[in-house]
Amino acid sequence: MENHYKIVNKSYRVGELISTSKNIDIKRKYRFKELTHLFNLIYNVSLKHDIAVHKIIELIHTQNLTSIKVNEHISNSIIEIKNEIERTKFNIRREFRYFNDFILDKVRKDTFKENGNRLPDRFESHFFFKTIDDCIKYLTRLKSMDHRKKSWLYFKIFHIVEVVFIDQKNQHIGDNNLLTYFSNTYTSTDFYNQARDYLFSKNSLSPLKEIVFQGKYKVINKTKVLLFQKFYISFKPFKLGSFYC
Repeated sequence: MENHYKIVNKSYRVGELISTSKNIDIKRKYRFKELTHLFNLIYNVSLKHDIAVHKIIELIHTQNLTSIKVNEHISNSIIEIKNEIERTKFNIRREFRYFNDFILDKVRKDTFKENGNRLPDRFESHFFFKTIDDCIKYLTRLKSMDHRKKSWLYFKIFHIVEVVFIDQKNQHIGDNNLLTYFSNTYTSTDFYNQARDYLFSKNSLSPLKEIVFQGKYKVINKTKVLLFQKFYISFKPFKLGSFYC
């Protein structure tokens, strides 16, 4: 039976049996629901006027839209988006990842309508990689994309558990790169098409496969990764292990 690896916020116990249906991030799911109307507004403005989503974000931060001669319909839409941001207290820097969740959920529902293919809901799933090295590649990429931390002294310990799937309800394997790398020129259509590629298991040039899983799994081992700016140490409790660069 094939083993998989999961990055976790807490150190699970070896031997622990975990059900995804009983371990849903309710706060995150509720926050996504709060932001759905806002993302619909952004999505539709980009779709209707063929404007990059990044450009919409720039316009949101523009104090005087008339000074840059923005189309009146776009200007009114931007004002509506601004009002929704204020109502929901949306933090663009920290919470824009929810927009990608919104796109994925939209494609997932459209796919079910088209062909009855019931892909797993990400908010009710847990995520795994096939190897520890893949976990480290993912963490390294997140670190490289975090522009807030520049210090070489910065480090953080991440927990990784090795698991075996016990009872699979639903599963999807996709290239995580398609959920991470985007261009500032992307419109809603571009985001939608790339999410569709992910859900239809297409690959980037150097794919990083993730497993989106619903069901039960058992923890059979655990380790930690100490993440520095450029150096990564993997070790089991109380024992130094291998170096990753």
